[in-house]
Amino acid sequence: MRLGTIERIWRYPIKSTGGERLASVDVDERGLLGDRLYAVRDAQGRFGSGKNTRRFRRMPGLLRLRSRYPEAQLLAEPELLDPHGVPVADATAYLRRYLQRTGRRGGS
Repeated sequence: MRLGTIERIWRYPIKSTGGERLASVDVDERGLLGDRLYAVRDAQGRFGSGKNTRRFRRMPGLLRLRSRYPEAQLLAEPELLDPHGVPVADATAYLRRYLQRTGRRGGS
C-alpha cells in the first residue's frame, strides 16, 4: 500500500526563517537532522515566530529571512540570509537592526 510521495524536502536551521531545499537528509528521533536547532529570541527569552503566544513573540519580517547550513560543514552554525538571499556577516547585529529590537540568536 502506497501512502504518498515525497516531492520536496525542506530543512529550517533557524526556526521561523525560510529554509533550504535538500535532495536528501538524515532523520533522527527529533526529525530531520539539523531542523530548527537555532531560534531567534527576544530579550525576555521568547522565541521569534509568525505567531504571538506565551512562548513565542511575533517578529514581523523574520519570515522574510532564510537560513542554511554551509555546504562543506554539516551542522556547523547556520548562515542567516537577508531577504535577497545574501549571507549576513554578523547574524546577531543584523537581526537587531533588521527587526528593530534588542534580541539575541541562540540554540533552542
